[in-house]
Amino acid sequence: MTELLRQVISEIEKLPASQQDAIASRLMAELKAPQILEKEHRNRQAFVLQVDKLRTRLLETYGEFPDSVDLIREDRSR
Repeated sequence: MTELLRQVISEIEKLPASQQDAIASRLMAELKAPQILEKEHRNRQAFVLQVDKLRTRLLETYGEFPDSVDLIREDRSR
């Protein structure tokens, strides 16, 4: 443990229990944040892979889809 961390803990120990708990909750959240971000990143990567697989299957099954921009413009002009 570093000296700075020892000093901080010493100061926290002087506080009322409710403030100690509040600081502990914030510290715990800060420590867990990288784990949460990493998990979210893995979930996003897995989702992108699923979308890519679906896109490949659709392309193999139905071929290229025509661009719908012109259809949408035509529809909106009515």
